[in-house]
Formats: sequence, structure tokens, C-alpha cells
Amino acid sequence: MFGFSFSSLRLRLSLLVLLAVVPMAGLTLSTDLEQRRTAVTQVQDNALRLAHLTSANHDRLTEAARQLLVALGQFPAVRTHDPAACSALFADVLEEYPFYTGLSAARPDGEVFCSAVPPPGPLNIRDRAYFQRALATREFAIGEYVIGRITGKPVLTFAYPVLDDAGQVQSVVVTALDLAWLNQFAAQAQLPEGAVLLVVDHTGTVLARYPDPEAWVGQPAPETSVVQAMLTHGEGVAEATGVDGVLRLWGFAPLGGGAPDGGIYLGVGLPPAIAFAEADRAMVRNLFGLGTVALLALTATWVAGDVLVLRWVGALVQATKRLSAGDLGARTGLPHGPGELSQLVSAFDEMAESLEQLTAQERAARAEVEAARQRLAFLVEAGTILAASLDYETTLAQVTNLVVPRLADWCVVYVIEADGQVHPLAVAHMDPTKVQWARELQQRYPYDPSEQTGLPRVLRTGQPELYSEIPDALLESIARDAEHLAILRAVGLRSAMIVPLRAWGRTLGAITFASTQPGRRYGPTDLALAEELADRAAVAVDNARLYHETQRLNAELEQRVVERTAALEAANKELEAFAYSVSHDLRAPLRTIDGFSQALLEDYTDVVGDEGKDYLQRVRNASQHMARLIDDLLMLSRVTRSELHREPVDLSALARSIVAEFQERQPKRRVTVTVADGLAAEGDARLLRVALENLLGNAWKFTSKRADARIEFGVTRQDTTPVYYVRDNGVGFDMAYADKLFGAFQRLHSPTEFEGSGIGLATVQRVVRRHGGRIWADAAVNQGATFSFTLGEGAEKQSDMAA
Repeated sequence: MFGFSFSSLRLRLSLLVLLAVVPMAGLTLSTDLEQRRTAVTQVQDNALRLAHLTSANHDRLTEAARQLLVALGQFPAVRTHDPAACSALFADVLEEYPFYTGLSAARPDGEVFCSAVPPPGPLNIRDRAYFQRALATREFAIGEYVIGRITGKPVLTFAYPVLDDAGQVQSVVVTALDLAWLNQFAAQAQLPEGAVLLVVDHTGTVLARYPDPEAWVGQPAPETSVVQAMLTHGEGVAEATGVDGVLRLWGFAPLGGGAPDGGIYLGVGLPPAIAFAEADRAMVRNLFGLGTVALLALTATWVAGDVLVLRWVGALVQATKRLSAGDLGARTGLPHGPGELSQLVSAFDEMAESLEQLTAQERAARAEVEAARQRLAFLVEAGTILAASLDYETTLAQVTNLVVPRLADWCVVYVIEADGQVHPLAVAHMDPTKVQWARELQQRYPYDPSEQTGLPRVLRTGQPELYSEIPDALLESIARDAEHLAILRAVGLRSAMIVPLRAWGRTLGAITFASTQPGRRYGPTDLALAEELADRAAVAVDNARLYHETQRLNAELEQRVVERTAALEAANKELEAFAYSVSHDLRAPLRTIDGFSQALLEDYTDVVGDEGKDYLQRVRNASQHMARLIDDLLMLSRVTRSELHREPVDLSALARSIVAEFQERQPKRRVTVTVADGLAAEGDARLLRVALENLLGNAWKFTSKRADARIEFGVTRQDTTPVYYVRDNGVGFDMAYADKLFGAFQRLHSPTEFEGSGIGLATVQRVVRRHGGRIWADAAVNQGATFSFTLGEGAEKQSDMAA
């Protein structure tokens, strides 16, 4: 039944066994790696141990050198610089201390006057760091690792200054430690075969090397990776080549107690075969044992798999094939128990049974989804009908025809009229011949608001009613008489719903849904659909009523506007006729008064006398002032009543022309006038000229007492709105009275100071307002004034040149 292909279960079980062995193999390899890391750690620990031991010997030799130099510095031959006696003494001492290659003493200038080993000629050590350090510190000094000038051996030098009673340096005693002790120490360390001990200084010079010290000591080390690692890192582990070019596992560390100018480093190298020998042997043993166990496990799996697993799996496969072929009653027929395969068989049988149940549920769910889709499509179609027209009577009739027969056998829409009466607006039935019958039945048994159930209750409470079943007892309770009961029974109602038409918290009517078919029973889902339909229908009814009411109000409003416009036009004509009449009737007597007053002044000068002349001049001034007031009032009237003609206006050119007129009338005045270039707007040119004449005229007038009079016309911006301004340095005014600026006949200065009628700024304000703008002022007494104004949409036409 099961072959031997890669997909066979027997082979897969064997692979599972192998997969179980893989972690064990990984653990074995991990153990080997850990042992290798332990070997590396041991190499480093050995290097550090040797470094510490060497450092301890080094420190002991250093302390011995210090004590020796202190003792030698007390001899008279050293203090008196006696070469012969001192050299003989140092030679005897050197024989007792074979670790030292020489003993010598030098004067403060560095000249060596005493040496246990005679130098080849005169010798000066003032360039040596240890000598300079001893002179500078006047204490025991340790030098660097150097090649001795007398012996030619690598040595570590020590110096001790000998001081006189005054504390001055008399001489410096020097000894050199032979680094051969490092080679002897390496030989005594009992390193394994093939191991190497290497000591280098900070320059890479080999100070000790075991074995073969003779070939390397004192030589610069080759550029090998281990030397570079020692000089770069100081302490660590590396698998690198040594000075002899052989690959080893190295552990290295700095050697303590070195010279201040540079340290020395000690490294121990082991061949990898020696370092990892034990770890490799353990890995081989573990892998061999693991392979044996795996082979035995594979054999057992191959033999026992058929009995313990494959029979069960075969039954499951057969049942699965039947199930996939559509046999939802397929089962394995195997016993159920606590074992894994038994549980798998049990799970399969349960799955098959659940699948059979889920299939039935899925069919039911599909039916429900299809019903929901149909309900949604129904609402979409109803919404389209409701939105198609504002004639809600026709619309509701179309909705009832949509409801029947898709949602009901009977459908009636009731609406509440403005007078509170309830009547059926639309009726639909599956049998069109019964529609008229239903209307006649409604007329015979009209709506009774006192009833406690049904339509009256729904209209009172605004809550729907659902009758999933309509028993005969219910028909008896709502029937008004025996004939009515007989008609209700003949209709054969089985189920019904009554839902209110609600919009913005108001009940506008109700819709009744009735079923006469035995298979259609209304439930909560049907009620929700009916309420959604009713809510949409109510909004359509409310919108239609609002629309018709708006249409009626608009018609009334338009009629009122026409009537008031006609009345306003008549009033304006009467006002215009009155203004011209007043102007003509008042001008004639004023001209007469002014003329006769002038005639009296000219013809009867001697008769009236000086006092009479003064009276006559006052009469003339008053009549002329009255004439100017009449002209200004007429101008204000024309500004208010004249039609606005918008066009592009060059405000800069307009202002300059007005200023030129002022200068022609008063050529002797010296006024500095600044007009910004490119000021432009959309507006009535004639009215804008009137506004600028008044604003610039006021600035010209109120700067008349300034020797350095200045007037400026420009523009700024508030956000994106252009703000035009006229600024002067004239007499200004008190801002406490700014609310009187733009009123007719309101003046902040007396006529004796500055002439005027008090109409100019009122005229400017009306011009600005007619252009959709506003005007305001900012001033201080004797510090000038600034009048700012906007022109509404006209400001948007300001030219780019002014930006």
C-alpha cells in the first residue's frame, strides 16, 4: 500500500529518527566547540600565569638591583670618583651576581669613570633615558630594554643617583640585568613538545625565545601576525604564525614591571594538534556512539512502522478519499482511544461529522446572505424611487407597488395632514381589482384614533407593531361589528406589520404590511427592513413638504420684494425731486442775500460804517457757508443714490492729479507728497475720486500750519487684503472723539481754526461702504493722522507694481 518513494510514511518516519539524531549531533559538535574554547582559555590562562610568574621574578630582580646600587653608592671610591678602586670593587661584586652583565658609575655629566667590565674606550651615557631620569628625579630609575654598549647583550638598565650632604648628585651608579634569565625561566617552565615561549619589547625586538634563544634574542621580530597582535592588543588569544613561520594557537599578555618608556609582552604558542587533541578525541567517540544508536533506531522504525502506524494511516486515507468524493457520511471505522493515532482517528471522525453539519449550516447561511442581498437591493431600489421626485404622493404610490408582492400582499401608506386628519395616501394589493375595494372598506370603517391597538397606537407612540401570527381572537378584538369581522376573516390575514413614518422626531404617518400567504410570516428581520423603508419614506415626505413650503414662502417673499422695491424707487424719486427742489429753492434766496449784501458793501460803504460793514460781511460769509453745506449735502445724496459702475481705476494717477490741483490753487505752499506707484483697484472712478479728494484735501488742510508738511498715499496688507492709507503729519486729533469722525456735520476742530462743513468724511465712508470696504483712523494731537480703508473685491485688483 505504501511504496518506498520519498513521500512514503515509512521513509518519513526514518527521517524523523534522523532529525531526532541531528540535535544530538549538534550537541556533540557544540560540546567539541566548547572544549576547544576551553583549550583556548587554558592557553591564555597559561600565558597569563607565565606572565605573572615572570613579572614576579622581574620585580624581585629589580628590587635586588635597587638594593645593590644603594649599597654600592655608599662606598668612598664611588663618592670620590676613584676609577681604579671603584672598578676593582665593581668587578668583585659582579662575580657574585651573574644575572647582571655589568656595573658602572658615571659623573653628573654622563662620563663613565668606573666599570666592572672595561669599556673599549671613553664612554658617556648622558643620552640614556635611565641616566636622565635618575638625575631628574634623584631617585632609583628603571631604564628601557636596550642592547648594552659594552656587552652587546639585551639588558634592562637600572640607575641610582649618589647625593652629597647638600643633596646634589655626585655620581650615578648603573647596573644592567641580563635578559638571559628569561630564556632560563622558559626552559624551566616545562612547556609541552612543540610549544614556544616568546618575549618581545614594544619595538618588536625579541628579548627571549624558547627554544633556540641564540637564533632570535636581540633580533627584530619578523612582521608576523602574532607579533602584530601582541603589539596591537597587548592581551588576548589568536591562531597565528610565530617568528619561525609556524601556525600555532597563541595566548599572550603584557609582562608587568617593564620600563616606563615601553612594555614587553610574553606569548605562549601551542600547535593546534596539541591544544585541541583531547577535544577532537572526545568528538570522534561521541559521533561513533551516536551513529550506532541512529542505525539501531532506523532499523526498529522501519520494522515496527507498518504495524504501529501504517495500518491506521491507511484507514484514514481511505476515509479521506471517500469524504473528498462527496460522501459526507464517510468514517474510519477504527476504535477511539487515548493514543495519538486513536485521537487522530477520533478527530477525523468528528471532523467529518462537523463538516456534514457545517455544510448544512453553510447552505442556510448562503440562503440568509441571499435574503440580505435581496433586502439591500430592495432598499436601494426604494431609495432610488424616493429620491426621483418631490411629488411624494406619486412616489409613495410607486413604493407600495414595489412592496407588493416582494414584501407584502397588502400595503397601505397613511399620512397625517396639516389639520391632523389621517387618511390612506397609497394602497397596493397583489390583486389590482381589490385596491378599490380596500378604499371603499376604509371609507366604510374610517380611522378611529381612540383604538388602543393597530394604526392609532402606532401613530400615537411612534413605535412599530409586529403581528407574526394573526389568530381569530385578534380579529375579533379589532372588528367593529359582525360584518367587519366577516370581512376580516374573508381577507385571510396571516401576518402583519405597522411601522411609523418618522422624520426628525416627528411621526408623519405609517405604513402597514399584510401577508395572506401561509408561507410568509413576518419576524424581527422583516420588521427591521420595514422600519428602514419607512424611515427613508418619511424623509422623502418631509423633504417634499419642506420644498413645497419653501416654494410658497419664496413666492411670497419675491412678491414682497417687488412691492418694497417699487415703494423704495418711488421714495427715492420723491427724495431726489425734493433734493433738487430744496437746492433750487434755497440757492435763490441765498444768492439774493449774498448779492444785496455785496451791493451794500460796495455802494453804501460810507453810510453803513465800519460796524455795518462787519455785519454785512458776516451775512455774506453765512450765506456762502450755507451754499457750501447745500452742495455737500447734494454730493452726499448723490454718493448714496448713484449707480455703482465698476471698472479698473489707477489710484496712483488719480491721487497725483488731485494733489496737482491743490498745488495750483496754493502754489506758495511747500508740501512733500508721496504717492506709491502702481496703486490700482476695481471700483467706480467718479466715487473713488470724491473719496480721495476729501481724504487728501483734509491732509492738505490740516498740515497748513506745518513748515515741513508731509502727505503720503500708499498701501499695506492685512493677511491677503490690501489696505490703502492717507497719512499726514498735521495737527491730528484726540482718539477719544474718533467715533464722531464719520458722522455728518461732526467736526473735531473749530471753524476759526480750519474751515469745513463736516460732510467730507461722512461722504468718504459712504463711498467705501458702497465698494464693500471699511474705513478707520489712527491719530494723536499734533502728531498727524492716518486714514486707512479697504475696497472689498476691488482691492484684489491691486496691481503687482505696488506689491
